[in-house]
Amino acid sequence: MKLTIAKIAEMAGVSKTTVSRVLNNSGYVSSANRTRIKTIIEEHGYVPDFRAISLSRTRTEIIGLIIPETSGPFYGELLSGVEESLRDKEHFTLIMTFGNDTPSRVRERYISIMRQKRVDGIIIFDPEVDQSTVQEVSRLSIPVVILNREFPDLPVHSICVDN
Repeated sequence: MKLTIAKIAEMAGVSKTTVSRVLNNSGYVSSANRTRIKTIIEEHGYVPDFRAISLSRTRTEIIGLIIPETSGPFYGELLSGVEESLRDKEHFTLIMTFGNDTPSRVRERYISIMRQKRVDGIIIFDPEVDQSTVQEVSRLSIPVVILNREFPDLPVHSICVDN
C-alpha cells in the first residue's frame, strides 16, 4: 500500500492540511502533532510524489539545461556550478545533451520531454545552437536563457562573456 497524505492524516488523527503544513514546514502545527506526523513519515518511509505535487502547483522547480556534452572539464564544471546554484534555491536540473549534429527528431523529442515535465525554465549553453532550435524552445512560453549567444529577434535572455 502506498502511503499518502490522507493515510498519514488518518494515522495521526489530524487533517490533511496539518500533514501538508508539516511536509512544507509552513503554518502552525502543535509540537505534539508535528512529532507524531514526522514519526509516521519516518517509520513508513514516506516519500512525496513530486509529479503529484507539481500538478497541484504552478511550478515544478525543475530547470532544463541543454548542453552539448557532460564530459570534459569545461562542461563538467559548468554543470556542477549550475546544479549547485539551483540546488541552493531548492530547484532540480533536467539535463539534456545535444548539439547541431543531433538529428532534428531527437531535438524535437527532447523539447517535447521538457514540455511534458513542465520545466520552469531552460538554460541553453551550446555555442553551436541554431536559431530554429532556440525558436522552438522559446515557444514553450517559459523563461529561456542562452549562454554565450545572442538572438535579438527572439524572446529569450542572453548572458555573454566579453573575452
